[in-house]
Amino acid sequence: MSTSLAGKKSDDNAVTGIEDPILRLTKQVMKEYHFQTMRDNHDIYYYDGNRGIYVKGGEGKIEEFCQTNLETIRNHLVQEVIGQVSRRTRIDREEFDSDRDVIVVDNSLLNIHTREKVEFTKDHLSLIKLPMPYDKEAKCPNIEKFLGEVMDSKEDRPNWGSKHNYNSTITATTAPTNCS
Repeated sequence: MSTSLAGKKSDDNAVTGIEDPILRLTKQVMKEYHFQTMRDNHDIYYYDGNRGIYVKGGEGKIEEFCQTNLETIRNHLVQEVIGQVSRRTRIDREEFDSDRDVIVVDNSLLNIHTREKVEFTKDHLSLIKLPMPYDKEAKCPNIEKFLGEVMDSKEDRPNWGSKHNYNSTITATTAPTNCS
């Protein structure tokens, strides 16, 4: 459906019997991929479900999709589809990575307070991923050794560990599973 200049909705297909290829390709590519377009600079990102984050390169995905699905498509039509997707998917950059309680790690989304792991989802808007898996059972011998050296008594260490759960905390400086 489109809106005429008079503001009335009309169905282009009903008049011509032919579906607009730009509209058809736009709907198809948006069904195949999930896009978000930054309102500030119009960069198009697409959701990479294997990585659990949005990545740059949405225009390339749209171009490939259009070429594959309509072999004789012209450049100006591809640009029209890109424009349609861009205008339909605008979002403020601040909406990405705005949930400070949830981070993306190699194997899931992780709530840093509850340690709950959740499967990747396009609904979690993130551009950042920590390049390590979360392992609740991981041991950190170097941290345990350090705590043994700086804490007055062994009684302090279990309280600190259970309170702060240092064995399973992920930081950018820890190795994936052994914290060495």
